[in-house]
Amino acid sequence: MKYLLDTHAFVWAVSDVTPLTPKVLTVLSDPKAEVFVSSASAWEISIKHRSGKFPEAALILSDFYKTLAKARFLELMISSQHGMSAGDLAWDHKDPFDRVLVAQAQLERLVFITSDSMISQSGLVQVLW
Repeated sequence: MKYLLDTHAFVWAVSDVTPLTPKVLTVLSDPKAEVFVSSASAWEISIKHRSGKFPEAALILSDFYKTLAKARFLELMISSQHGMSAGDLAWDHKDPFDRVLVAQAQLERLVFITSDSMISQSGLVQVLW
């Protein structure tokens, strides 16, 4: 199975304090699961860190690729198709990061790991939490 981590789920997965559910922890510990982190998440974390809203992200950002490798996560780059699909979503949600993550999950047929109720209630993607 293939999965895409929401930004918060990614941060929680690589930090010591983790509010992830048992279902999510099972997936993350499965060596057969392909777990992706979007480049949009790196962008979002970087913006929040720079603005002072997320000071603890310094460790993640200091060696982002090493963090991904250690957790066995794969990077999912944002394509123009992802961007156009995110802009075209018939969904009243303004957050550009959430929009592109949902578009990526849709187009790449990934189960989206998120605690965001707006996303799970949208019915746009299959959600695991």
